[in-house]
Amino acid sequence: MKRSTFAKWTALILVTLAGLLLLLVLIGVIRFYSIPTSSMAPTIQPGDRIIGIRITKPADQLPRGSLIIYDPSQVSPRLSGAFLSRMVALPGDTIEATSDGLQVNGQIFPTRSGLLPQPAKDSGSSFTISVKYPLVVPPGHVFVIGDNYANSLDSRYLGPVPVDAVKKQPWIRTAPGSRFGKIE
Repeated sequence: MKRSTFAKWTALILVTLAGLLLLLVLIGVIRFYSIPTSSMAPTIQPGDRIIGIRITKPADQLPRGSLIIYDPSQVSPRLSGAFLSRMVALPGDTIEATSDGLQVNGQIFPTRSGLLPQPAKDSGSSFTISVKYPLVVPPGHVFVIGDNYANSLDSRYLGPVPVDAVKKQPWIRTAPGSRFGKIE
């Protein structure tokens, strides 16, 4: 193949991929996010840039432990933007806060390798814990926490998140380059 033909095909492929990416953004299948806080550290760090992908089934049908992106204004009118958290309980689950940690249906929620033993700190929050335990997650809601649980504005403060508020799941970390890849 001649060099000019190769360059033309390469350009055509790149333009096609850019157009496809733009289309996916415009129709809401994917969205780009920049992470401002350490609430999900070290799984997702402040400054990480991620792509979220629209979920294809209701959030209450995702497995416990799934990462979700939701609209916090549906939980509290004081909030806006998008929040990223780990879904730990589904409708009908019983949540209990004990000295050993968060219990879901009588079992300590398993800590993942990403859950920080010593939380990192961001700026203070004007929210106070308002959830009374034991809490049974109501129908149509999920209970979420951040991996950096002591520095996360989550269901412990805001209450359960409506399933309809859950919009996307994190899919790929695009930056920094050293952490590029699928988000687990």
